Amino acid sequence: MTGRAEHDARGNVEKAVTTMACVSCGPHRVEIDLTSRHGIGFPLDYRPVYELLGARAAGKRVACLFANAGMATTYAAAGGAASTVTVDPSAGFLGWAERTVTANGFAGHRNRFVAEDVEAWLVREQRAARSYDLIFCDVPAAYVGSSWRQEERDDQRFAGLLDALTAVLSAGGTLMLASTQRALPLDRDELSDRGLAREDVSARTIPRDFARTPKVHCCYLVTRP
Repeated sequence: MTGRAEHDARGNVEKAVTTMACVSCGPHRVEIDLTSRHGIGFPLDYRPVYELLGARAAGKRVACLFANAGMATTYAAAGGAASTVTVDPSAGFLGWAERTVTANGFAGHRNRFVAEDVEAWLVREQRAARSYDLIFCDVPAAYVGSSWRQEERDDQRFAGLLDALTAVLSAGGTLMLASTQRALPLDRDELSDRGLAREDVSARTIPRDFARTPKVHCCYLVTRP
C-alpha cells in the first residue's frame, strides 16, 4: 500500500491509502486502484470499447483524451497506431496511463503524454493546424451531467467539447465517444448539417457479463466522410 493525496469535494487535500493490484484486460496488463472512491482506473465494461478502438488504429494518428489508467492508449498502440497522444488534466492519471503503456511494451517517442486541460489542448492543436485520424474521448460525467435525467444534462457544455473535438478531426477521420451515461446528446440531423455522420455502437460494445445491464455505457462513432 502507498500513501497519496486526494482532493475532497471542497478541494481540500486529504491523505488516502492506496492498494494497487495488477490485472489483465484482454491481452494487456494494468494496475487498478482497489481503494479509490473515484473508480479502479477504467470501467470494467469498456473492454469491447477498447478492442474496437484498437481494431481501427492501424496506421492512424490517435488522440486519447481523459486517460484514466491508459487502456485506450495501450489498445491503440497494440493495434498499430502510427502515433498516439494521451491528454488528461490530472498528472496522477497521466502518470498512471504512461506506466500502463510502458508496462505493455509500448514506450517510445511515438506515444506522447500531455498533462493539460483537454479543451485547452484541443484549441491549441486547432490553432497549430494539427489533426488526428482517430480520436477517443471518454466523456466525463461533468460534460453531460451525473444524472440520467434528460433535463439535468448539460448539453451546452458537451456541445462545446464536441465542437473542439471535431475541429481537429481529419478528413476521413473517426471520433469515438464513450460514456458511462446512458446516452450522449448527438443529434443526427445537426451532425449531418456539419458534414458528420453518427453511428451508435453501444449494443455491440457491451460485454457478455454485463448483458443484464445493457445501458451500463454508451458508445458512438462520429465520422467525417
